[in-house]
Amino acid sequence: MSHLPALRLAHAADTSALAAIQRDAILVLSTPVMSAERALDWASSSADARVLRAITQIAVWVPEDENIALGWIEIDGHRVEGLYVRAEKSRSGIGSTLLRPAESMIRTASHSTVSLDASPNAEAFYLRHGEQPLARESSNEAYPMVKQLCPVR
Repeated sequence: MSHLPALRLAHAADTSALAAIQRDAILVLSTPVMSAERALDWASSSADARVLRAITQIAVWVPEDENIALGWIEIDGHRVEGLYVRAEKSRSGIGSTLLRPAESMIRTASHSTVSLDASPNAEAFYLRHGEQPLARESSNEAYPMVKQLCPVR
């Protein structure tokens, strides 16, 4: 992909497609760093109801190219609650395309930090984007991270 995909707010009609992106990303991208059984457990918890709740009650942004969702990011206040990219689009810049505007939105909402829990397969991605680990590992195999944001001028 040679251009940046357009970002839009997710709609309830996106629920199944976004849940499928999440499940596939977990199953494909996490198995090099966690057991297939653990990845399957995590992917199984990625139900449509959870995604619909995020879409309708929080804020979910979707990058799309030719009307195809390439991934999604969930933002709740100063937290990135989830960031998922189609497995076949991994390492194509979609994650960065989601994270940079999310950080800008969080900053514009007058938050001074972004916080998130990085899965083992995403830790290096977030470190490259300036996130700093708060603890080595939490009980859910995620790595709590935080990034200081420059104030809005």
